[in-house]
Amino acid sequence: MKRTLFFNLLTLFLIITLYLPDTIAQDQYYSILAGHGRPVYSLSFSPDGSMLASGSVDKYIMFWDVKTGAHIRTLTGHRTIVYSVSFSPDGSMLASGSGDNTVMLWDVNTGKHINTLEGHEDIIRSVSFGPNGTTLASGSKDGTIRLWDVKTGELLNTLEGHTDTVTNVTFSPNGVSLASGSKDGTIRLWDARTGTLLRVQETQAGSVMSLSFSPDGSMLASGYGDKSIRLWDVETGELLNTLTVYKEQVLSLSFINDGSVLVGASSGATIFWDVRTGKHLHKLACPGVPIYSASIHPDGSMLACGWMGNSIRLFETKTGAHLRTLAGHTDYIYEISINPDGSVVASGGLDGNLRLWDIKTGAHLRTINTQSENVERSPVLGISISSNGSIVASGSADKTIRLWDMKTGEHLRTLAGHKGSVRCVTFSPDGSIVASGSGDIRLWDMKTGAHLRTLTGHGRSIISISYSPDSATLASGSYDDKNVWLWNLNTGENTHKLTGHKNYVISVSFSPDGSMLVSGSVDRTIRLWNAKTGEHLHTLEGHADRVNSVSFSPDSSMLVSGSHDGTIRLWDAKTGKHLHTFEGHGDNVTNVTRARYVSSVIFNPDGETLASAGYDGTIRLWRLSTTKVNIAQ
Repeated sequence: MKRTLFFNLLTLFLIITLYLPDTIAQDQYYSILAGHGRPVYSLSFSPDGSMLASGSVDKYIMFWDVKTGAHIRTLTGHRTIVYSVSFSPDGSMLASGSGDNTVMLWDVNTGKHINTLEGHEDIIRSVSFGPNGTTLASGSKDGTIRLWDVKTGELLNTLEGHTDTVTNVTFSPNGVSLASGSKDGTIRLWDARTGTLLRVQETQAGSVMSLSFSPDGSMLASGYGDKSIRLWDVETGELLNTLTVYKEQVLSLSFINDGSVLVGASSGATIFWDVRTGKHLHKLACPGVPIYSASIHPDGSMLACGWMGNSIRLFETKTGAHLRTLAGHTDYIYEISINPDGSVVASGGLDGNLRLWDIKTGAHLRTINTQSENVERSPVLGISISSNGSIVASGSADKTIRLWDMKTGEHLRTLAGHKGSVRCVTFSPDGSIVASGSGDIRLWDMKTGAHLRTLTGHGRSIISISYSPDSATLASGSYDDKNVWLWNLNTGENTHKLTGHKNYVISVSFSPDGSMLVSGSVDRTIRLWNAKTGEHLHTLEGHADRVNSVSFSPDSSMLVSGSHDGTIRLWDAKTGKHLHTFEGHGDNVTNVTRARYVSSVIFNPDGETLASAGYDGTIRLWRLSTTKVNIAQ
């Protein structure tokens, strides 16, 4: 099915695949196809999905091999911008619409120009083949739709009625009807054989930006200038549903999974909907780079996007994205921790409660009220689960660390001695010691609760601490300087200060294999370090606000970061390349910017699930598999 967009900043990446009632899976693979000299305004996959055609402001049409990313050939002939491209149903021909007011037909196998269709009095904004391949429709800024005989090039009919630019034309799956959308705010349904106007759908929703028939032809989805999506019954013209959660205009629509899921893209996000219920299933973040065009692979496995930087990017998914949302906290969540077998996630936050959740089912297992008797409200600022999964430690604004039995919720012990809020806690890898960060770092014996050692040197609150896998080194970040501090735990001495960040370091984590250390900062960057030598390896940039949390995958191949910008980013730990962006926190909270903040991210020990916590008071679970990156030029 043709998917072309014009002139607008289309949104980003996404890709489609398997949807279950409560899950959306996602594994991203992408190629970058570079060759155009100007932005790409139109894209179309061949019916068999093996080839991609692109039309650009540079006047050229390019063919690409989808599997390898190789450039196949370039078609020249148009005198100005190519606004729309579309393959014939059998994949043998390509139609292109241009700002030179012409439609051109091309032989896909040879690249030879077959015919030029002339008659429109202004730019061609949309072209679409009928399902039998014998008829072609074109929509123009002149307000008309023209139907052409593909074999002879003869003009069969001119459909008039729109009072402004025709932005979209698309045939119904059976070829009986043709739908057109316009900047005049109307959708017109035509008899594709006779040209008879069957129905006019009028709304006060603004320009029609996108159209898509469901696979069975019973529904028509339309995206409007008022940032809404409307679903229509094709037979009766009845409005079935209105979806209104976009912040920008909806520029692309497509039905997938045999029509059960609708995908809508704007310049702000890509959203998946359950067609039957209208329920919002999932939202994929825009990676922050304007996109001009998009096309969805025939099997729904891939999305091609025309990037602002004159390139095309291909995104493919096989498993996983947002899996589940765990709601129950009444205020911000500051920290989450997952037990060693990956079955339970613990969360703590501003409401002073420690909550335990079943990761597999999402069920709430237990709430532990951590409030001390002499403090009215004592937020839980840091939490950690012991290596054997039996104990959870909580650090609080009441200056104490408390130990709790994971199975019963029983309070086991209180560790007191800090002079300020305890903002972070972590167990040693063998579970024998718990470390806590406040104005200083303290080490405690787990069995007796005895204070073992105090590490001093930081001038202000320690925000994050992390043990090396061999328990020999502790890393810390604080509000007093811009460095990562490394401590020898045998001597208690500060051995290294890793410099490079331009603002406070608020998150640190060792890789499970002990080779790397990662740090996240208020300066919006993430830095990777050689854990043995302290050598700076990579600086990861992309977040638009402070990086609150960083964590490695169990195999040390990837790392994840959470930020005040509302996004969760996945990175290749070896190369530092950005692999994927997740977004979703704060979706159901209006007019509260802080609700989008991501405060904590962590991998499940199984390596297949990612957990995030946010200021919206929820924990979100995401399913993923290893992300692969290929760049073809």
